[in-house]
Amino acid sequence: MRSTTSLAIRAGLCWLWCAALLDQPFQVLAATSAAADAMTLNPSDGEAVRVAQLNAVAALFQHYTPNVFGTFGRPLDMWGESALIWTSIVEYLRTANDIMVLDTFRDALGSASFDEMGDFLGGDLADLERSMNGKTNDKLVLWALVASRGANIFGVATQVASQSATFQEIAVGTWTQLLSGWRNTTCKGGIVTDPSDTSRNATKSSTTNAGFMALSAQLYAMTGNTTYKEWADGTYNWMAETGLITSAFEVYAGLTAECAVQRAQWSAPAGLLMTSLATLYQATTLDPYVGQLTALLSASLGRFTTNANTIANIAVLGDDQQGRSVEPQGFTRPGVLYETLCDFGMDCAHERWGKGVFVQGLADAYRMAPNATYRPSVAKAFGASLAGMMPTCEASWNCSYIWTGKASKPYDLNDQYQTVQLLNAIKLVLQNSDGQGFNGIPAGQPSPSPPVSPTESASVPTSTLPPGDGSNDSNDPPDSSQTQTTTTTTTVVRASTIPIIGGVGGGANGETGDLSSSGGVDSIRHFCRPDRLCCTLGVLVILWCSALAVI
Repeated sequence: MRSTTSLAIRAGLCWLWCAALLDQPFQVLAATSAAADAMTLNPSDGEAVRVAQLNAVAALFQHYTPNVFGTFGRPLDMWGESALIWTSIVEYLRTANDIMVLDTFRDALGSASFDEMGDFLGGDLADLERSMNGKTNDKLVLWALVASRGANIFGVATQVASQSATFQEIAVGTWTQLLSGWRNTTCKGGIVTDPSDTSRNATKSSTTNAGFMALSAQLYAMTGNTTYKEWADGTYNWMAETGLITSAFEVYAGLTAECAVQRAQWSAPAGLLMTSLATLYQATTLDPYVGQLTALLSASLGRFTTNANTIANIAVLGDDQQGRSVEPQGFTRPGVLYETLCDFGMDCAHERWGKGVFVQGLADAYRMAPNATYRPSVAKAFGASLAGMMPTCEASWNCSYIWTGKASKPYDLNDQYQTVQLLNAIKLVLQNSDGQGFNGIPAGQPSPSPPVSPTESASVPTSTLPPGDGSNDSNDPPDSSQTQTTTTTTTVVRASTIPIIGGVGGGANGETGDLSSSGGVDSIRHFCRPDRLCCTLGVLVILWCSALAVI
């Protein structure tokens, strides 16, 4: 007869094994005890920055459990946000030889893209994935950018995972899916945010369209196919013509179904536009791109960094949307990157993630335009932000995403993601500054030049967009009912031609080499993965363990 002690030990071990099987990470990171002394990091010490990156990424992965959706947090609750986290991991791998992280990333992206299908929407399951799992275009484009960055860093012919599509194939296929959301029937163009929701079918966010421009630019840079460049140019033109980008380089949130501009300004669309323009400049070396980039970046730094003109002591009392305690905070540090209102406790469930996208856009602009005059301002913003972040960091490298003053706790995945993004940016400056790093950069706030008007920057070529074919289907290029001609006062670079792409969204391959067509998909394949079987078995084992414990 087995002893009670033996049974208790066996039941306890069984419970631990079951808990590991079924563990789903919570969004809130477990706080560790703060270090006795404030954390410090010299941004010009390459080895110290490398170690900090390693530890911050390790802290992030403590809260990732492999799953069929490839997401952090609870599956599908953070689908779009998870794409941003993976972007930070890809950029970490740009400079880090971390095989374990690389393998985890590739497995996750393979799961997210339905393995051998290479399709984030699951082929024939696309409508179901959009409507039931919330895979809207503003989130889908972020996943596409993860794949395109992967192709840029690891190689266009590199498979995401064993027996799966390549990074480039996934990016191309998703580009085609996004293009199928282009609607000339409302607002003279633009990609809709949510094709599955008729009430929002005409709503067009700047994140979706700026992200599509970035994806098009990256695909052009890696393939040389001018179709991608023409769509990148045309999307930028459309955003300017509709008022989403103004002559002062303000970037607004989106368009309503009635084509009214939603005038909130978040940093993420500006970051995506900087990535787009930097990529096009690197690929073409054309002055208009760096002229537009310089003006946009200068205006954006003025808008999203603290400076002498910022009203001090903006305070919010109470709890924020995540239930975190928020205390009165002000702009206590000059020159620091911040997300308007979100950093001060306002309800920003998704917008507060945008600062990481902005950091990435600044980093791309720094890396891809080595002779640009704005580089010292970018480096100063990164350095000031790091100085603001370090007092919030715990010994385990859990840090706050609020770098302007006192942080809010407990920290969550957004905090950790933004920590990794900023450390990545610091490392990038070190590797792209001719060994100078942050040495010689004056302390204090960056002083970007005022917004440059288009006529004061690089000359902008004039051209004419051809009218559409009149059908107003989703495959028509950016267009209006009449021919549109730019003038010398335009704020954008116009494409000379923007051809209609065939085979969009219907499974037919277009001239871009779309590999997303896949017929005869088993509609339940994605829901019969081995790890789901493990979960089922885990529940049964837990019941068995419970029975053992009471015998």
